[in-house]
Amino acid sequence: MKRQQGFSLIEISVSLLLASLGVLGFMSLQLNMQSSEMESMQYEEAVRSVNFIAGQIKANRYAAACYGLEQQGVSYVGTGWDPSLDYNCTVAGNIETQTQVSDDIMAWDSLLDGELVSLTGQDVGSMEGARGCIGYNDANRSFTITVAWQGLQPTVAPTSSCGENLYGDETTRRAYTMIVEIPKLN
Repeated sequence: MKRQQGFSLIEISVSLLLASLGVLGFMSLQLNMQSSEMESMQYEEAVRSVNFIAGQIKANRYAAACYGLEQQGVSYVGTGWDPSLDYNCTVAGNIETQTQVSDDIMAWDSLLDGELVSLTGQDVGSMEGARGCIGYNDANRSFTITVAWQGLQPTVAPTSSCGENLYGDETTRRAYTMIVEIPKLN
């Protein structure tokens, strides 16, 4: 009998098929990882932007009621908000503190739009289609601050109404909410 040498065409074909399946699986894993990384980055940006406006509210406590956008008739910011058209708060504080509120909300709007310029001169990215909402409860001086944005993969629709029906399928809408209470100082 003659001994067989080398590989047959069938063995080579099976090996190539298995290697191709492995490469395709790895590529799929890479795509899922990129999607998850983007979702994580957007969530981190939402937390950062909510913390920004919460800090501004705490710093300007005498005109804090003016930050309640929903009570001022503004559904959300994050789309190139123009305070001269949408906003006129005279609820509390003096003119300087009310002007500070308007400046703070304009800065938050820019942050949500991704237009904030960093120290290096580069534009900073943001969430996809971000919207910011602020509700105010006068009884306990608390604010409900929410940022909503367009997610990449469907999950579960958030319970917050911020950004509702703006992103098509509600299961792709993401929202991060923080409740901030401002104590009354005498």
